[in-house]
Amino acid sequence: MLLKSPYNSGTPTVKLPRRKSRVAEAGFTLIEIVIVSVLMLSLVIVTWNALLMLDLGTRRMSEQTSALAIVQGKLEEIRNEPYNPPTSPYTAATLTTTTNVSFAIDAAGTNFLVNGQMIIEYKPAAVGHLVTVTASFTNFGKSYSPQVQTVINKFSKIE
Repeated sequence: MLLKSPYNSGTPTVKLPRRKSRVAEAGFTLIEIVIVSVLMLSLVIVTWNALLMLDLGTRRMSEQTSALAIVQGKLEEIRNEPYNPPTSPYTAATLTTTTNVSFAIDAAGTNFLVNGQMIIEYKPAAVGHLVTVTASFTNFGKSYSPQVQTVINKFSKIE
């Protein structure tokens, strides 16, 4: 389209179409913001759940390790006792003892968080006595029963 310019004396000029302002194109639309917000929220939720599961798994594993250490410690204690059959507990018959055990004290230091039962079995064997120490604990809705065994005889005392 040809127009006469007020600045030129009658020389026709060409009118160019107007460009849209860059200011109108510079931001995000509401839909884009909502989509990004939903994606970020889902990422935060997934990450939070993963951290909670890792924390629970770590706590459970530390308590299982503590339970195993209690059982192993009891077995070491038995190994260091004198072996004098036929005096108790090393008799000709199988002897079983049961004891309540607790560990994992709360932050205040007043309550045990994990309680269980330890069973010690002394069974006569051809070369001495087979000693089995088993503990049963339940925590976080899961049961755990570490068990260790050894043969005790006159050569097994640790000096």
